[in-house]
Amino acid sequence: DRKAVGSGGEKFDAPLIEKMSAIVNEMSNQIAEFVAAMRGIPLKSIKSLRGEIFTGTDMIKYGLLDDIVSEKEAWAMLEQEIALS
Repeated sequence: DRKAVGSGGEKFDAPLIEKMSAIVNEMSNQIAEFVAAMRGIPLKSIKSLRGEIFTGTDMIKYGLLDDIVSEKEAWAMLEQEIALS
């Protein structure tokens, strides 16, 4: 019965806001856990970055990005990775 949550016909009251906040928090935790697992970064470190805005350089510094390359370079890297697997 969540398909109407947040729709224009539903009143935004404290219980609804609490319910929506719980859903957003759960989704945020799932994303943080996924990123931590895929990047090999402690979950606590990922959670400490919540709500921040990053440049590409920042993302490299925090281990969220390996490199900054052009689209052409990225496709070439992907093709090479596929060829090696």
